[in-house]
Amino acid sequence: MQMSRRVVAEFIGTFWLVLGGCGSAVLAAAFPGVGIGLLGVAFAFGLTVLTMAYAIGHISGCHLNPAVSVGLVVGGRFKASELVPYIIAQVLGAIVAAGAVVVSGGTLAAAIAGAAIAGGTGGLIGSVLATWVGDHHARYLERQLEQGGLLLWVRTWDSAGEALALAVLKKHSGDRVHVHCASVAA
Repeated sequence: MQMSRRVVAEFIGTFWLVLGGCGSAVLAAAFPGVGIGLLGVAFAFGLTVLTMAYAIGHISGCHLNPAVSVGLVVGGRFKASELVPYIIAQVLGAIVAAGAVVVSGGTLAAAIAGAAIAGGTGGLIGSVLATWVGDHHARYLERQLEQGGLLLWVRTWDSAGEALALAVLKKHSGDRVHVHCASVAA
């Protein structure tokens, strides 16, 4: 995927996160009688991330936060050479969204505080969880290999896909690779 598309996706995603998440926090603080409260703010942040994960996840990875991008670089899951454009897009998206929150009646201090608290905490938690899951997964695979290997099922739709799957498995030290054909009644 082109870097320009990925950077635009990160800009839009971060804009949406700050507008929806911080905007709801400003709304909750400015109008306590509305009833959105802390739970509503939490849902707003969660739903904005969820919508962006589906909308841009396949384009940019949906980092939405410089702390997440940095954590992924540190964890070896994102290229360091692509970090600066992502951070620039994320910061600009957050600034534009904070401006929109301010223009719509919120305070700049509330928008910045909401973005900083939610973003930094979320990025830290995400980085720690990504590292833990990656380490846990690696240990699990290592144990399986020590006990005799892995059983892997690959479903393909035609002989070309089957040939490709076999080539990939054998290239990556696949041992005792067997093909079993099953016909599926339509």
